[in-house]
Amino acid sequence: MTTQDDTALFRQAMADVAPLKHTPRVQPDPIRPRRRKQSPPVAEYGNVASADEVAPLEEWETPGGHVFWQRASLRPQEVRRLKRGDFNTSWCIDLHGMTRDEAAQALQQFVVQAQQAGVRHLLVITGKGYHSEGGISVIRTLAQQTLQRLPMVLAYTSAQPTDGGTGALYVFLRAPK
Repeated sequence: MTTQDDTALFRQAMADVAPLKHTPRVQPDPIRPRRRKQSPPVAEYGNVASADEVAPLEEWETPGGHVFWQRASLRPQEVRRLKRGDFNTSWCIDLHGMTRDEAAQALQQFVVQAQQAGVRHLLVITGKGYHSEGGISVIRTLAQQTLQRLPMVLAYTSAQPTDGGTGALYVFLRAPK
């Protein structure tokens, strides 16, 4: 609360003060929204179902079946975060029960849609192949080959046991431009 004495003292102190001269302000240029570059339609990435010509992936697998692959050098923090699964796994696709062609097409569409939505981390469930011939997951190998062919995929690695272990992959995507 101010008293009359406070008000009088304030006016006495401000008696010699002159208002600043008004200078016109500079108006900034209007901000134009950046245009997002459109991703090419899914069909332009080629037929990923014919992954037979891609080299086998044994060189990226550990004896326990864990895999890691990266296209470019990533910051060590990003690699650690990817390997730990330290991100939201709300973007997930389950490829169980699909044929090779269905799985390749579904995975390709899923990755393209995720990148267009601005998502950087994905979970791809492939299964471990226990019910496949020879106990080897055909879909797992196909998923790895498909991911390597898509230019927006920067890296992938086996998931943590809580998210499927060697039967699932964490995928790291390039930021949308």
